[in-house]
Amino acid sequence: MSPGVVNITSTVIVLDWFNAYPKQGSGSGSILDKEGHILTNYHVVQEAQKIEVSLANKKTYAAKVLGADPDN
Repeated sequence: MSPGVVNITSTVIVLDWFNAYPKQGSGSGSILDKEGHILTNYHVVQEAQKIEVSLANKKTYAAKVLGADPDN
């Protein structure tokens, strides 16, 4: 994996008639700047309650959505 590419794991809590359970999804993103802003597709983080980003050096960090454009 290139140093500028990250793996993203998102967790959504799914509710059914009897339970709530976590459902994970994953995707990739690109680091945009030295502050650590990452660009990814909307569907990767859509409705996620928890987001984790893994770097090429295997370090993992919690992340949050700062902005989104669901129409694109």
